[in-house]
Amino acid sequence: MGEYAGVLGPLAAVWLIGVLTPGPNFFVTMHMAARHGRAAALTTVAGIAVGLSFWALAGLLGIKVLFATVPLAALAVKLAGAAYLIWMGIRMWRSAGAVAVPGGISPTSAFRLGLLTNLANAKTAAFAASLFAVALPPHASPGLFAAAFFTIVAMSTLWYGFCGVVGSRGAVMRLYNRFQTWLMRVAGAVFVGFGVKLAIER
Repeated sequence: MGEYAGVLGPLAAVWLIGVLTPGPNFFVTMHMAARHGRAAALTTVAGIAVGLSFWALAGLLGIKVLFATVPLAALAVKLAGAAYLIWMGIRMWRSAGAVAVPGGISPTSAFRLGLLTNLANAKTAAFAASLFAVALPPHASPGLFAAAFFTIVAMSTLWYGFCGVVGSRGAVMRLYNRFQTWLMRVAGAVFVGFGVKLAIER
């Protein structure tokens, strides 16, 4: 138990800083919450959780080594993710004048949006891989690996779920409806910015 606490404590602390830093997952969750309501936001969070589980598992399996060995694969994943984020940003900007409708998106679309938004950011895998490499001992037990995996997935899911609940509250939705055109344009610009940043970063 002492080994688990000594490893999971620092890992959770560093991951928490990363989760609390606003990124595509945060913005898409708040966008869905304020525009389509709590159910849509939480379904989006479920998609984010599945995408994060994939990247976390990839990090545990050493995808960073793969990307270092096959740079073309890393470049392809990065550019595909950047293209998706830019495309999403343009869509948000162009639909800025559309009326927000609570529940106006299907659960499948909401889940897919969360999943693809998370998968588009391959930096999550690099961050997870680096964190696991530093935090986990060389010969960590399967149980410790599993605990590390579930810790970061649970932390992220709880945080984005909280954001989805808060963002779907009546006061937040009314504020969103009042300024939705500008908020959608800001959200669109943020997504385009994330995409461009991802594309040009080394």
